[in-house]
This record gives sequence, structure tokens and C-alpha cells, in this order.
Amino acid sequence: GGPEGTLAALDKRTGAVVWRSKEVTDQAAYTSPVVAEMDGVRQCIALTNQGVVGVGAEDGRVLWNYRRKFSTEVVNTPIVEGSLVYVTVGAGQGCDLIRIERSGEAFNVAVVYTNKNMTNHHGNTVLVNEHVFGFSEGKGWICQPLVSGEIAWSERRKLPAGALTYADGRLYCYSENDGTAVLIEADTTAWKEA
Repeated sequence: GGPEGTLAALDKRTGAVVWRSKEVTDQAAYTSPVVAEMDGVRQCIALTNQGVVGVGAEDGRVLWNYRRKFSTEVVNTPIVEGSLVYVTVGAGQGCDLIRIERSGEAFNVAVVYTNKNMTNHHGNTVLVNEHVFGFSEGKGWICQPLVSGEIAWSERRKLPAGALTYADGRLYCYSENDGTAVLIEADTTAWKEA
């Protein structure tokens, strides 16, 4: 982060800087960048307090930029599915789904939706079978179809806020309060404990 570039690529053998994203100088957030290929172009996608950006993996030049100022800590890693990029931020900021479309050499950003159905401060979200799972402030644990952004189901009483991970068809949900773990099916119709 900072004035020399938010993102940098290093040579894995020597540690030498290969490139910096000089066009993007946002303060570093707590998120991890994601490497994805869109329309044949490998890129690094990063969420910052200023929005979401895609830079070329080979040279760090800006390919596309979705500016939306978030007023809190930005923690969650973007979810990339094909040409779709999903992000969520807590403290009432909500979630956004954008579509990245290539037109010749340029990439364009189209907003699919912006809503407050998933307002995840930390603990991350996961994509399973075209649905996003995670904890949303004020709504509890939710399942959200990626493309529509609506809430498929929510569960507020079974487990307080926390983190989750996915493996073998199940979600492993952990409470941030006391470490209680609950194993649930990655079901799109209801909270179903395994």
C-alpha cells in the first residue's frame, strides 16, 4: 500500500520487485489479493478502502477500477467467479457484485447489485454452488445466491458471529465469542446441522 503502489510483484527466487501498481496507491487493507484470469488476461484483484481494482499480473498496470469508498476496515478477500467479482464489508457497508467485461483491450465494470444483505465485517465468506455463505451483521448466518444477491436463508440464534471455512460439502462455522464450532451442510434452503 501507499504512494509507491498498493500492489507489488516480487521475484520468488530473489525477492526483487518486478513491478508496483503505480496507478493505484490506496492504503493497504486487511484483505488478500486474488489472482484470476478474465478473458484470457491474468490479473490481480484487490479490495481496498477505496473500492476494487484489477491490475495486470505481468506488469501491474490498471485494467479496471470500481471505486466505492468504504468507511471502515476492509477485511474480506474478494470472491471471483468467471467474470463476476463479489465483495463484502462490515459496519453497514454491505456487499457488491460487479461484472468485468472485456471490450477489445479495455475492461469495463458493470454493477450487478449493491445491497446490505451480506454485511460481513470479518470471518470471511465462501462461495459454494453459486451461493455465498457467511455471517451478516444484524441478520446472522446467511446463504445468498451470488447472482441475485437476495437472502436464501438466515439463522440468527444457533451461533454468534464468527468465521467459516468449507470442505467436503460442509461449512465449518466458528463463533468468535468462545470458539464453539458448528458443522452445517452447504445447503441453499436452510441451516442444517450435520
